[in-house]
Amino acid sequence: MVGCGGDGASSTAETVDDIALTPDSASFASPDVVTSQVPAPTTLVSLSGDGLMLVSSPAGSTRQLEFNMPAQQAIDALAAVLGAPGERSTNQDCGMGPLDFVPFGDELMITIQNDRFLGWTVQRNGAATMRTMSNIGLGSTRAELQDVYNADIARTTLGIEFMAGGLQGILASDAPTAPITDLWAGASCVAR
Repeated sequence: MVGCGGDGASSTAETVDDIALTPDSASFASPDVVTSQVPAPTTLVSLSGDGLMLVSSPAGSTRQLEFNMPAQQAIDALAAVLGAPGERSTNQDCGMGPLDFVPFGDELMITIQNDRFLGWTVQRNGAATMRTMSNIGLGSTRAELQDVYNADIARTTLGIEFMAGGLQGILASDAPTAPITDLWAGASCVAR
């Protein structure tokens, strides 16, 4: 805008600060427009036959916690998502030698040997919310397992045991509707 004033003409630009907004001019959106809040990002733990995966939602980015990585790195990464771990314990009587176990809440326990993350177990007393990326976890049926994995299933001293994509576990029975009751991957201390 060009303004006139005083002893001569001067050019002044009107800035946003100089404009008085009325309620009508301040509103750019239609009153019918609904605004939504962007959900806060969350990270979930996904089970894998070769470790654990941290999955950020809603972005979908992942971070793999692979077996044989330094144990403290795995513990720190899981603690950032699941909270502080429980008390570390040791079982001296495992077939592959002494193993340490670190629980995270009531659902997940990781296995450590020689300061390396070597395995995980999903515990039955937990909430049973942890799943693989294919949505297999405690409570999944034999039919659901076989829909996404080429599973080897056999009767053993543990019961109806399966191996599928690095996962191992126990089914409640031979039936297609039998749920998974125990689930682990990597090093474990299962007595056969």
